[in-house]
Amino acid sequence: MNDFMAPFIQRALSLSPEELDKSLSKQETFIHALARFTRDPKVIRDQLTAILLAGRDTTATTLAFCFFELARNPSVVAALRSEIASRLGLGPSGRKPTYTDLKDMKYLTAVLNETNRLYPVVPFNVRYALKDTTLPRGGGADGNGPVGIRANTRMIYSTMMMQRDPAHYPLPGSKNYFDPGKWVPERWMGDWVPKPWHFIPFNGGPRICLGQQFAMIEMGYTVVRILQVYESLRAMPPAGKDKVEDPMLRFKITLNPGSELNCVFE
Repeated sequence: MNDFMAPFIQRALSLSPEELDKSLSKQETFIHALARFTRDPKVIRDQLTAILLAGRDTTATTLAFCFFELARNPSVVAALRSEIASRLGLGPSGRKPTYTDLKDMKYLTAVLNETNRLYPVVPFNVRYALKDTTLPRGGGADGNGPVGIRANTRMIYSTMMMQRDPAHYPLPGSKNYFDPGKWVPERWMGDWVPKPWHFIPFNGGPRICLGQQFAMIEMGYTVVRILQVYESLRAMPPAGKDKVEDPMLRFKITLNPGSELNCVFE
């Protein structure tokens, strides 16, 4: 990746401040803006890596899972297109959504939240204790006591396992029960809300994802514009299979599909 980016970085750094200003006046690019900010190729490389990994792949992967689930849930597509139609219109006469439109569309938000809940793009994460400290719960026979943590201890936790854990959801048979292992956007449309720190696809606290709002708006815009054009989506089996199955998951730094997610847009 470094070898791939190096020529682009050197090309940007070869431009004078005047040439960079001229370039930005024609077409603003991230790498030219960085070259105006710093002349350190390592800083530019690190910023480009962050954008490619955190600002592109994460959103693309989440959209892949989102469209696959939409493709095998036609009732959700119909409900979502109804919301889009009432606010923006469909087909050639439909207008592009504004920031306010995307924020106000509750069912669209439910679809994105449910995708982030079932398929958090960072399924595992790590934190280091900078000093001796405690976690408030998790210790003792009942799991409600504190846990002592020594300085420099590495703590690994799974966002995916927590967000799928039935213990964090209403009991079967209760008013707001939906199977935690299933993709059901309707769970977000009632009076159920996840407890603090039970829904953290973007993590939380001082190091919460800087791109959270950008990603949600970007994904919402993409979903709306596609569903303004296509009336229905249909999931198709992966090659060599005769039926649609739950997607296989591949865990690296980020969550990725471990099998084909085939969809037909009609």
